[in-house]
Amino acid sequence: MPDIITYIPEKKPRRALVYQLILFFMITVSTALSASFPQYKWTTQAVFVICSVLFIKNVVRYFMYSYKYVLTEKSFVVVQQCGKKEQSVCNLALANTKAVLTSYQFRKRKKEIGHIKTTYNYTQNFMSENKVYYIFEFNNSYSCVVFEAEDSFIQQFIKLSSLCADTDISSFDE
Repeated sequence: MPDIITYIPEKKPRRALVYQLILFFMITVSTALSASFPQYKWTTQAVFVICSVLFIKNVVRYFMYSYKYVLTEKSFVVVQQCGKKEQSVCNLALANTKAVLTSYQFRKRKKEIGHIKTTYNYTQNFMSENKVYYIFEFNNSYSCVVFEAEDSFIQQFIKLSSLCADTDISSFDE
């Protein structure tokens, strides 16, 4: 088995682009309404500001950044890329793994898993269809990293997690 397994998800910007177009339309409409109806000026300007902030946030999140997932024998690392700059945003020991689930299994077993204190979303695409939930224990509470990957990467992830963790890993094959 190789020491380092890397997975870079394919960018599929269609959904993010549609969302951006809707936000742009709302920005344009709120600007026109603000000029046309002075009695609703504050409301339309609030809509303008909120939509503008969401527009900029999503341009940065889904069009400028990309993610790379790195799996070693003992850890899972998420690397955020912006142009040529790479920054490690998540580095977790596989020994703390509690479950690796698809989005369907996560919804189905949410009550069984219990309260998840913190969730980190490192998916490449807006409203991704193949999300994977990596649930781990940190400071006596559960946290979750959401990412997207192919089945082969997930199988390797589960295999390495099972070797490192003290307990049996809930896999995405269940």
